Amino acid sequence: VGKFDDAIEFAQLTIDDEESTDDQKTSGSYVQRQAQKKVMVSTTTVAVLVPLTGKYGAIGKMVKQSIDLGFLDGGATFKPVVYDSGETAQSAVSALEKAVLEDGAIAAIGPIRTDVGPQVATAAHLLGVPLLSLSKSVSSEEFDAWVYQAMVTEKHLVSALLGRHPKTRFQ
Repeated sequence: VGKFDDAIEFAQLTIDDEESTDDQKTSGSYVQRQAQKKVMVSTTTVAVLVPLTGKYGAIGKMVKQSIDLGFLDGGATFKPVVYDSGETAQSAVSALEKAVLEDGAIAAIGPIRTDVGPQVATAAHLLGVPLLSLSKSVSSEEFDAWVYQAMVTEKHLVSALLGRHPKTRFQ
């Protein structure tokens, strides 16, 4: 706990290693950024990535209100912190990066938009933070143990209609 210099040094070794993949180097740079800012992971902060501004702001605000209502009683062991994912994939990824690298979020929920889901899932994977995806465009199979699908996808609907489990029929 708090061994920031060791984390920076290890991350630099990963970045400098010629055998490291681009994904490993990106993950290393994320570790370095967090360690340089001396950000500790908050075991109670869960980022919620929804658009609060722009074209989809009204939908994001409804999701935020739902989350706020769900946590009114104060009995939860974690605290949802809402971040504006904006209108673009880059703004959604930036919101996730801020949540994790600056605020120490231990996990994230979102995004809700299909067109930004894959980019945010990739960033979550590289950051090493679990993501509960609310987007239909992200598949848990694509991103191993870091991304969980919370939205019913077309693949799941077709499988249910055919009476087949998605993993046995469509892999």
